[in-house]
Amino acid sequence: MAEKSIEDYINELRQMQSRARFQTEEQQQSEPENRDYGENTGGLTVNVTTLSSLYPVPSAKVRIFLGDIVNKTVIDEDFTDESGQTKTFILPTPDKDLSETSKPESTLPYARYNVSVTADGYIEQINLNVSVFSGVVSVQNTDLVPISAAGKDKRPVVIDEMYSYEL
Repeated sequence: MAEKSIEDYINELRQMQSRARFQTEEQQQSEPENRDYGENTGGLTVNVTTLSSLYPVPSAKVRIFLGDIVNKTVIDEDFTDESGQTKTFILPTPDKDLSETSKPESTLPYARYNVSVTADGYIEQINLNVSVFSGVVSVQNTDLVPISAAGKDKRPVVIDEMYSYEL
């Protein structure tokens, strides 16, 4: 089996980007820009890459879940396409009005979800507390570590995305 040259690989990536760009333009034409995700729902799209966001990871399994890492309640799952992107997950969120007030209440104006990404040849990555706002599509970028580069430590990479948002 002949190895691909760097030029072949670059051309293949350009073709994938071109197809992804075409699909994105096609989706924008079929969906209005201010798409209504329903009352108290938001969107979440996950982009899965490797090597410092250089290469997309196709066929990665992405799970959206609640609970802790051991006792997960899976809400939805999808596989990435050839550009390393999932569908837009539609998820329940708190009322949009909560983000438009300055009251320091205990109710957050966004929902927090956890995202697990697995793919053959890569260490699992788990992003905790990914924020999803009502009426907005959030994008979660995930950069997977190849197993070959992980050394002896094959445990999942866990990243806590929790930040305090001042509104």
